[in-house]
Parts: sequence; C-alpha cells; structure tokens
Amino acid sequence: LTSWVGDHLSWWPNPQEFRACYIKVRVSGPEEVMVRSRNSGGDHPDTTGRLYGIRDSRSVRDLLRPNVSSACVEFKCGGMLFDQSGVDRTLVTVTPQGSCRHTATNSLLREYLRQHPPHARHDNHTTTFSMLAPVDPLGHNYGIYTVSDQNPRLAKEIAIGRCFHGTSDGFSRAMKVDAGTALTFTCTEKAVTRQSLFQRLQNSPADTVAQIGAEMRRLVQTRPGPARVIAYPSVQRNRRTRAGQRRNRQQ
Repeated sequence: LTSWVGDHLSWWPNPQEFRACYIKVRVSGPEEVMVRSRNSGGDHPDTTGRLYGIRDSRSVRDLLRPNVSSACVEFKCGGMLFDQSGVDRTLVTVTPQGSCRHTATNSLLREYLRQHPPHARHDNHTTTFSMLAPVDPLGHNYGIYTVSDQNPRLAKEIAIGRCFHGTSDGFSRAMKVDAGTALTFTCTEKAVTRQSLFQRLQNSPADTVAQIGAEMRRLVQTRPGPARVIAYPSVQRNRRTRAGQRRNRQQ
C-alpha cells in the first residue's frame, strides 16, 4: 500500500501526495453483493486500454432496512501521470456481482460527466456503469469521495469514513445507505433450479432415501466384472518354452 513505482500505470502517481477516490454504490436487493471497479487508461495515449487495477468491496446492509445496502468502492483517481507528461482520466467500470442492473445515476454526477468530455463509451448493457474519472475532487453531492494525504493509509481511511457517512466532512463506521450515493443498482436473487441433498432430505426424506437406494442398486448392477490379466507375448513365449522343456525331460 505504501510502495511507489515510477510508471505510467502507477496507482499512486505522486509519491508526495497520495490521493484516494471512492464512489458510493447503492444496492436495492435482498442480499449483500460484491461490487467491483475495473480501472484502465482512459484518454492518455500511453495508458489507453491498459489496466491500472481492480478493486472489490462488499455492500453493507442497512440495519433497519433489510433490502437495501451500499458499497464504497475505490477507483483510480483521474489526474496527472507520474512524469507530468499529461492528465489521464481513468476509465472506471463499476459492476456488481450477481443478477443486477443499473437503475439510477446521481443527477449532479451525470451532468458533470456530460459537461466534461470525452465521455465513456457505453455498450448499452444495463449491468454496468462506466465513466472517465473526474479530475476535480468532487464531493458527497456527486457520490464521489476524494481525500489527499502524505500517508496513503490515512487517505483511504478518511475517504471510506466519509463515504460511509455520506458527507464530505463527516466520518462514520456505520453505513448510511441512502446518503451521498452516486449509483443505484437493483439486484435480484437467482432462482434455485436444483435442491441440495440436505434440502431434499428435509423436504421429502422417504422419497430421497428411496432414490438414493435405487441409485446405489443401479451402480452395483452396472459395476464391471473382475479384471482379466493378459500376459504380454514375450511372457507367453517364455511359458511355452518352459512347458516344452519339461515335456522333453519327461520323455
């Protein structure tokens, strides 16, 4: 976390000032989900299409509302590259795990991205959200949390605390799911198409035991017979030779 590498794909391009960026993602659904950000070069010719890194964060459920959770997901900040050769606005793609679709974007964030081209190319899928990371340190009104510090651990901790709290100057370790969000995804549980053995035994024990017994009997009936030992030709020749020698001696 505290190491620094002088490279165009360095997550921390400035060793004197570490900048942490997080986006708050609201998830409407019965389960907590893992939310991933994929960060690659955006609009700089030396980084375009090259991967900076991937970050995962699990959504945290609201204690009073069982069907809502939020995640604070780190992304690679946009800004000047390590050698001051230019600014790169990171291409950030946010994708929740599971059966989810993107249903809402913070209106201020959407307007900011519209007014600051170039724009991320959307592939018309509703399961992800893509943006070119803002260079400006946006705040909670946009659902973006940016903190700079000489200590990267401290920068990340403060940014996460503000994201949990949903404000640009507060701090919390308890997630406020509706405060200061950037994106909303709606997720549904996948239908269970096959029960486990334990579930089958619970629901219909007699039928399940009968099915297991029938399957075991079928396996016994189809079990192959004992293996036949077939001698190699050289072994067979040696046996015939020894048998001929014994007959000669007897004569």
